Amino acid sequence: NSGAGLNYRTDGVVIEESFFESNDIGIRVVANSSLLLDERTHFAENNRDIHVDAGKISGEIVWRVPKYTALFLSGSTSIVRGARLEIGAGTVVKMAQNSLITVDGELIAVGTEESPVHITDLRDDSVGGDTNKDAEATAPDRGWWNSINIRESGSAEFDFADIGYSQNGIVRGGLGSFTLTNSIIHNVTGDALKLLAGYLSL
Repeated sequence: NSGAGLNYRTDGVVIEESFFESNDIGIRVVANSSLLLDERTHFAENNRDIHVDAGKISGEIVWRVPKYTALFLSGSTSIVRGARLEIGAGTVVKMAQNSLITVDGELIAVGTEESPVHITDLRDDSVGGDTNKDAEATAPDRGWWNSINIRESGSAEFDFADIGYSQNGIVRGGLGSFTLTNSIIHNVTGDALKLLAGYLSL
């Protein structure tokens, strides 16, 4: 199949006990769409397993996929005021080069000790598998993607989150709530955590 096994362009989808094989893209969704996959859904021989088209998130969105695969976020994405993105425990989000996540609404990335949330370089095969399907031809490196930028009244909660290979890890410039616990920010070229305004809980 030269297209997607599933191309979903609306509110959200729950996928259970499914198999996506030999597609250009296994599952393709827009950023403003929830995607929930169970552990019994599998992928094989796709050029990319899960592709999220970058854009604006304006609803209450949840991304939750098994940790043996990853979401590829294709470009810079914004969470607008009044919107919410929750990234579920064990979910791996791999970022396109120079892309960023801008938060004017709410970002929740809460994992567990056994299943942290990962936000990382597309080329990082250590979590979520070989997302760019090039075996060992490329490796992750610091500065690949930009940052998570929390602005204005935007708020964020990170617990058991692993954020790696960005230019800056998290930039917080607004006055909304911000919590960062049990988390790692690593392999950045700039500041791991840059605080420009407000209070926080660490």
